Amino acid sequence: MLDKTSRVPLYFQIAKLLREEISSGKYPPGERLPSENQLSGTYGVSRVTIRQALKLLEENYSIYRVHGVGTFVSPFIMKGMSGFIGFTEKTGLLGFEVSSKVLEFKKVERLPGEMQRQLQLLDDASPKSKLMQIKRTRFIDGAPAVVEDVYVPLDMFPGIEKYDFGSRSLYKTMNNVWGIVPVYSMQVMVAKAASEEEAKQLKISVGKPLLSVFRLTLTEGFTVIEYCESVYDTEKYIFLVRDSRDI
Repeated sequence: MLDKTSRVPLYFQIAKLLREEISSGKYPPGERLPSENQLSGTYGVSRVTIRQALKLLEENYSIYRVHGVGTFVSPFIMKGMSGFIGFTEKTGLLGFEVSSKVLEFKKVERLPGEMQRQLQLLDDASPKSKLMQIKRTRFIDGAPAVVEDVYVPLDMFPGIEKYDFGSRSLYKTMNNVWGIVPVYSMQVMVAKAASEEEAKQLKISVGKPLLSVFRLTLTEGFTVIEYCESVYDTEKYIFLVRDSRDI
C-alpha cells in the first residue's frame, strides 16, 4: 500500500511494489504488465509517476519495453547490486585504475550540519544510531578526483572498523560481510568553491569551482544505509545525464 505522507517518493514505492509482485510470480518472466493508464488507476497516481516507477524498474533490468506494444517482465531479475554500482566498480568499468586514501575513520554521533541540511531535501535524514565516518580521497589513474565523506549506521554494520577501505570497496563489503545490498540512491547536486582541505587533497587552488553531490543510499526496502557527500574535481570526473521527452 502506498504511503502518501511518506517522504519516500511515490514512484520509489510503486517500483518496490511492482518488483515484489514480479518476484512473487504475479507477473512471470515474459508477462506483459498493465498499461500506464491501468497502473495509474490502480495506484491512484498520475501517469508521470507511473512512468518514473517503470523507468526505475527498467534501469534495474526488471522489465523491458517494446515500442508500440507494451512493457514486459524481463526473462530474469538482476540480483546483487540490482543495477546500482559504486565509484570503484563504475570507474573501473570505464577502464581506469581506481585507488583510495583514507583520511578519517572514526565513530561519530551525528552528521555534519550541511550534509544534514541538504539530505533533508530528500528524506528524513536523521540517523537513529551512532555512525562510522569514512572519509577518503578517491584517485583515478593516480590523480586525485574526489573527496568522499561517508557515514554509515554502526548498528547495521557491526565490526566495520576492522576493514581497510583504502584498499576495498565499501559497497562490496556491505554485501559480502553483512548481506546488505545498496540498490537505490537519491542525490542533491550543488556547486561549491574548494575549501583549503579540499584544495589540499585534490591538489587544486583554493576557491576553484567543484561539484558537491549529497547522497542517500538505500536498500531495496528503502532502509537508509549510507549518508554521503562526494566533492568532485570536474576536470577529472564529469556527470553525463541523459533525458528525453515524448514526441
